[in-house]
Amino acid sequence: MKAEELRAIQDDLKFDAPTIAILLCIPYNTYRNYIYGENAIPEDFAKRVLDLQKREKQLDERRLSDYDEFLNKSFPHGFLSEKD
Repeated sequence: MKAEELRAIQDDLKFDAPTIAILLCIPYNTYRNYIYGENAIPEDFAKRVLDLQKREKQLDERRLSDYDEFLNKSFPHGFLSEKD
């Protein structure tokens, strides 16, 4: 993984650098060195980043599904328009 790919994943996740460093249990300065290309990104760290991205996408999908279910239960006949 290259620094550009790591930055793209961070943008995709919509997390700031300190948050990702905490989630991946590494010091912020280490993460910053990876993201700016000052240090090579180890393969095991790259795998952890990809796993985090996958888990977050699964959680997002679950949240959307739960929200849809909530709306359907709360409004079984749909939403009333302002004209009704």
